[in-house]
Amino acid sequence: MLDYLKNKSLKQGLKIETIKADINKFKLKKKVDFVYIMMGSIIYTKNNNLFLSHLDSVAESLKSGSIYFIENLAINWATSEFFKPQIWSMKKDGIKIRTIYKITLKNALTQVVTQTLKLEVDDHGKKMEFIDEDDLKIIFPEELKLLVEKNDKFEFIGFFERETTKPLKRESADNVVILRKK
Repeated sequence: MLDYLKNKSLKQGLKIETIKADINKFKLKKKVDFVYIMMGSIIYTKNNNLFLSHLDSVAESLKSGSIYFIENLAINWATSEFFKPQIWSMKKDGIKIRTIYKITLKNALTQVVTQTLKLEVDDHGKKMEFIDEDDLKIIFPEELKLLVEKNDKFEFIGFFERETTKPLKRESADNVVILRKK
């Protein structure tokens, strides 16, 4: 993905630097003005201690007053829609890929879910299947606010609708969280 991003940016005349690191413990060469975590990837902090370590890494990477933008916090996990598998397909040059993504509850008490990503590949008649499973922790909205407060390196700005600047008034998978570095 990082090579793909670099190649796409070069084609558009942009030079970007990418890093490959653990989401829960990383360091940038220089401080930046903005950090953005996409597509609900915040779930890869597998427990609260790792999430606090993640916040430390992000805080260390940001200049004072800068923004940390979190996309799609899993705040609607209690609905059946959250556990409904997502399926999509693509085809290119005779290769067909069907992707199935699903989340199943593993332990409600510890807020752990199992995320399964399955790829069914048909490469010109040669069929292959790839499955990746990972146990991940859901961070509830109020829990996130308490963890941010405990970390004490960010100001919690709020939960917002993803497509507008309106504050979030009800649970939605399509949301953003905004934090500001103190």
